[in-house]
Amino acid sequence: VLPALAIRKLVQAMVVVGLLTTLLAFIKPIVNSFVLLSISIPIAVILCIEMQRCRDRRAWRLLWTSLFLLVMALAAWLSDKFCCSLWQSLGFPYLHSIWHLLILGCSYLASVLCAYLHALQETPHLKPCIVFWPSWLGSGVPYVQIVESIAP
Repeated sequence: VLPALAIRKLVQAMVVVGLLTTLLAFIKPIVNSFVLLSISIPIAVILCIEMQRCRDRRAWRLLWTSLFLLVMALAAWLSDKFCCSLWQSLGFPYLHSIWHLLILGCSYLASVLCAYLHALQETPHLKPCIVFWPSWLGSGVPYVQIVESIAP
């Protein structure tokens, strides 16, 4: 588990990097994309560290699915970036849109996982759990559900 001071410093550094890269986007857009992609690595590392004390199989499944989507998104982006002419000559100019879909899925799953871990750490008495919609599928769109209600 990361100490609170280390998390705070990491968040501050990520905000500074995010602001600088946003400003750089107006000057040199390619720098923005590479720097924003590099932020995904510390986020993935933090999630993996925080997951070490979690025993929930659904949370682990979300982590592995999110990491898989991240790797696939990076592969699609790099392939689109460096082999664009090859893909266009083959009649397949869709890798950039595939990148967006994969990174959307990765980001959503990581957000749900962060919300779950935060709820588990801050309010364990409310018994947060990961559930899926629609529930009859056994899989689907995950979200965090609070099992115990707060007594008035």
